Amino acid sequence: MAYATIDMFVHEFGEPAVRRMLNQVGDEPLDTARIETALNQASAELDDAFRPTGAVLPLASPGAFIVSQCLDIARYRLANSSDVMDDEIRKRYENVKARLDQIKDYAAPPSTGAFYSASPRRGW
Repeated sequence: MAYATIDMFVHEFGEPAVRRMLNQVGDEPLDTARIETALNQASAELDDAFRPTGAVLPLASPGAFIVSQCLDIARYRLANSSDVMDDEIRKRYENVKARLDQIKDYAAPPSTGAFYSASPRRGW
């Protein structure tokens, strides 16, 4: 289940930009299969980030944050497969990846480094 729809994608980035991402010109119908694939891949990437948190996936009611992250990932994937990649698209994707890494780090179990001990200290 994708966290965003094709209509959301086209509305967010505009049909002319979407056509450039798809390398489509003229009045031919949008290649919705490619958009749907990018949205599904983006949703899977989001699920992978949230899996360690124990959240029930896929999220039943994704909020605006999840939808926007899904759109940015899908946009990056489509732009990366065409010649329209620019700094804004790349930067937005890098921001999403940083947020997802923070979620993964937050959900990770604590390390058992030199400053951590499972046994209580005595004499304190």
